[in-house]
Amino acid sequence: MTDLNFNELNQDIENAYEQGKETAEKLLKDPDKMELFLQRAEQVMQNIPFIGDKLSMLPVMISFLKSYIKNEYREAPVTVPVSIVAALLYLISPKDIVPDKIPVLGIVDDIAVIYLAWKYVADDLELYQDWRKANGLEVVGFEEAPAAE
Repeated sequence: MTDLNFNELNQDIENAYEQGKETAEKLLKDPDKMELFLQRAEQVMQNIPFIGDKLSMLPVMISFLKSYIKNEYREAPVTVPVSIVAALLYLISPKDIVPDKIPVLGIVDDIAVIYLAWKYVADDLELYQDWRKANGLEVVGFEEAPAAE
């Protein structure tokens, strides 16, 4: 059995996230492609065991992106949607650092990339949730999302 080098894995996860940012910037400029992308991301999330319970920040991220591409909410810096899309790109990509076919470990890298993005955008997503509440809109599941460090 090969020993896992967690520092190397962490670096690989951060590199994968950074690589997704360029694609994310391009994707955010095309609302039709973004809509299809978000539909695909939601489908992938439904197929990942326990993601709904453990990663409740994903619906918040997707809600933010939908509001962003409809020009309903643009209070956040562009780095916020770019970070979210980059993380979602990794989530739905068939090429992972740890292949999804490996039970349990296969989703660990996906979760790590989503969590990394969450750490960068948590404050902005809290402001987004405040905006939704102030405008009489439903506030999507945010309560169980991990606190950003």
